[in-house]
Formats: sequence, structure tokens, C-alpha cells
Amino acid sequence: MAAAQPPPMLIVSGAPATGKTTLGRRIAGDFALPFLSRDDIKESLYDTIGAGDRDWSRQLGIASIQLLFYVVERLLEAGHGLVVESNFYDRYDTPRFEAVLARYAARTVQVHCTAAAPVVVARYRERADTSERHPGHLGAAVLPELRAGLREATWGPLRLAVPCVTVDTTDFATLDYAGLCGAVRNALRAAE
Repeated sequence: MAAAQPPPMLIVSGAPATGKTTLGRRIAGDFALPFLSRDDIKESLYDTIGAGDRDWSRQLGIASIQLLFYVVERLLEAGHGLVVESNFYDRYDTPRFEAVLARYAARTVQVHCTAAAPVVVARYRERADTSERHPGHLGAAVLPELRAGLREATWGPLRLAVPCVTVDTTDFATLDYAGLCGAVRNALRAAE
């Protein structure tokens, strides 16, 4: 009997407002994998224990990333694949993923979302001005941090020893989604 393949883990990374959640959810559906998003966890925490100022939001961000990695490990431990999405920080999250991959076998591919900075800022502002975004995220008040992070390339790809598929989401109308899925499938096969 052939050994079972390790489960797939697709890491969707990139700056805020680069389309990570939109793409991550779609990829998860098409690959029949559970979708985990740090913002979904953070919003659940806001709804449960309340929203507050920027310092409070940062504390909930730390808690939500801890919970996200906890769930990632439990799924991999059970042999289940997943799609995990966040605006990961290389400095902190690369070592976390390396530790996960040292403990659990997973065919891992990173999908890194990018977009032109003016488009990212416009999307973020538009999202902040609607009810689409949870009020706990503090909306337009975070725009100066977003602009600084984009200038400093804060949300580059994680430096993991796994295949990385970069996708430019500046114009979703021209995005070759079928090509993206094909590249992810090829990268998963290469990771076997």
C-alpha cells in the first residue's frame, strides 16, 4: 500500500487590501480546503470581548495570530490540508511556519499577493468608508501605517523554503485565475 501524501497547506500572504481574502476563499473552495483567516479570528474576538483603540487592536492581532497558528497545527496534526491567509510579517511568521513545517508534513505553497501601492491605498480607503470592514479594524485611522508599510515593503513574501507563486492583483479583471490555480497545482506536485 502506498503511503498517503502529506496534506496541502497554501499560505496566502501580502499587504492589506491586496486581495488575499478574496483569492484565499476562492482557492480554498476550488481546492476543497478549509479557509483560515486571521481577520476572521480577530473579528470574532472583537465581537466577543469588544473593540477599542489602536493598542487594543494590536493586542487582539497578537492573540488572533496565536489562535490562527494553533488551528493550523491542529488541522495538520489530523492530516487535513488548509488555506491560511493573513498579512504575515516575515520577521515573526517565517519562524512560526518553519516550526510548523518541522513538526508536521505538509506540501506547502505560498501564494503572495501584490498590487500597485496607489491601488492598495484606494481599496483600503474604500473598504474603510463602507460597512464591509469590521469597525474594530479602525478604518481610515490606520491609513498612515498602511502607507508606511507599503513604502518599507513590510509585507513581502515569507522567506520559506517552499514554492512561492506571486500574483499581481492590481486589476482583478485581468487576473488569470485559471493560470494561478495551475501554477499552485504544479507547485504542490513539485512539493511532493
